[in-house]
Amino acid sequence: MSAWLCSDNHINLLVNASDDPNREDNFKMLVKENLRSLGARYPGRDFLEDWKKDARVFNFKSCDPSEIVVAALANDPYRNKRGPIPSSDGARITATQILKACNCYDYQACETDDYYGTKAAKFVNAVREKYLSKGEAKGNLYDALLWGL
Repeated sequence: MSAWLCSDNHINLLVNASDDPNREDNFKMLVKENLRSLGARYPGRDFLEDWKKDARVFNFKSCDPSEIVVAALANDPYRNKRGPIPSSDGARITATQILKACNCYDYQACETDDYYGTKAAKFVNAVREKYLSKGEAKGNLYDALLWGL
């Protein structure tokens, strides 16, 4: 299994989708946990320093999650290969993209033995729980959306 550093847009989506008011702190926590996972997965590798440099310029942005989703989908270079999005319901698309972003973040951040007991994992799970009834956790819409933003 390979892992990578989620983008600041990806992490901003998760943080802005949350009900937790400590958004900037949560943003930093998620970046840190993702980097910790990469350190566990790729110990001693030179490219870890590149990811750390990338993360230093990440910025928290407070906005509506739908803004992040609309921009990410509009800039998807593989949309033609993925095909059209099988829904026109913007709220359902956003909720489903948030669910997929939660799953992707977990995949990138789970390389430490204790990940599922961390604040980051609990935070991501709370976001997932919030959107489970609003989006699709599997199916055509889920498959048509982005794994990573």
